[in-house]
Amino acid sequence: MISSLYFLFLGTFGWGISLSLIKFLLLTIDPLEIILYRMMIGSFTLVLILLFLRIPITNIKRGVLDGLVLGTFNIAIPYYLTTLAEREVPSSLVSILNALTPLFTLLIGVYCFPRKKTINYFIIISVFFGLIGSFLVQTEFYINGQSRLGFFYTISACLSYAVAANYMSVNQKNHPIVTATIAAFFSVILLLAYKLFFQQITHWSFPHSIFQNMALVWLGMIGSGISLYIYCYLLKQKGAVVASSITYLITATSVMVGILLLHEQFSIYSLIGLTLIFISLISMHITKRS
Repeated sequence: MISSLYFLFLGTFGWGISLSLIKFLLLTIDPLEIILYRMMIGSFTLVLILLFLRIPITNIKRGVLDGLVLGTFNIAIPYYLTTLAEREVPSSLVSILNALTPLFTLLIGVYCFPRKKTINYFIIISVFFGLIGSFLVQTEFYINGQSRLGFFYTISACLSYAVAANYMSVNQKNHPIVTATIAAFFSVILLLAYKLFFQQITHWSFPHSIFQNMALVWLGMIGSGISLYIYCYLLKQKGAVVASSITYLITATSVMVGILLLHEQFSIYSLIGLTLIFISLISMHITKRS
């Protein structure tokens, strides 16, 4: 029950609205700096949670390794690529392409971790249901011509997420809050190093309004700090494929926000797509850990 509530929160208020907030912040802030700001705030949030819970690091060597892998492949690389993609294509298209993550996670898990994985055909069917549903909900975005660079950035981010998910579902030994905290700090170090060597470390762009500040704080505390902790928990409890299927719920959230708040058109394809997504998510959560 707790895992399902965490999953629901992550796919809606956690990561579900993050793409829209990023799009809003891109009006005045550089993509790399958006990620740096959000991860700095997220790191601080995770430290406060860690101190409050008083969770010890039981395996320092493993904790550092896990944090480095997660910080690199689940935060620094994909967050930056996704932010770059949003400068090239609509955020709705990014959320749709992100739905490839469970498929990549499944394939990498089967071929790269064969001794740790058993093929669950029910999970495989669920993955494809969710994938088809994600592409149906907003057909107009991928039928029209879009930037190839945006496609490349998003698909590369999906592959990076898939690598991290498989590694963490197999190797995570510490408490999820410990893993998330170390990963957040590593991501900040990596992103600062990138800015130092490839950009001007003395030049920074900042939010230009109270609404952008609020969006950045939400993106940092909720969309980076708390959400990363929840994701590490889901990886440990549910496994890589089920945890990565959060991208299906993110796509559904994006569509429903557009319909309810932006009065976007609701087609029969959207209805079929949302139905397939929810069938996929429900079926995954009633199966055993995969």
